[in-house]
Amino acid sequence: RTALPLAEVVKLSEEELDFLFDGLPGSTEERLQRLHRMGPRLIFLTLGAQGCRYSLDGKIAGSMPAEKVKVADTTGAGDIFGGATAYGLLQHGCNLNTLNKTDLENIVRFAGRAAGLSTERHGGIPSIPSLEEIKQRYSE
Repeated sequence: RTALPLAEVVKLSEEELDFLFDGLPGSTEERLQRLHRMGPRLIFLTLGAQGCRYSLDGKIAGSMPAEKVKVADTTGAGDIFGGATAYGLLQHGCNLNTLNKTDLENIVRFAGRAAGLSTERHGGIPSIPSLEEIKQRYSE
């Protein structure tokens, strides 16, 4: 909680959001708004097989369902999602002021695909897909 005012971007799981607001009433949306007031401008909330919700400044928000995969092991999937969102933000110049809904959807889609692909393999580090693997699997 003490680091949140210093962060512009955070990635939390549903369990971590529950831990942060343990005992405090409120819907997920209310908790995301409360989290924005604590400091972070861009929030990614991962929901496992249900996908991800995202919110930028509480103004641009949305969700993306997870794509269907054959899960072998979920170890590291959240970390891979976080790393893939960092990659996506770098590709967009890391300027939160210029991101739009389409940019965020593309970042979340890419990160979800990277994390999903990783769950088809065992282990944390060995399951990290390469950029080429992600592009080959999801060529668009």
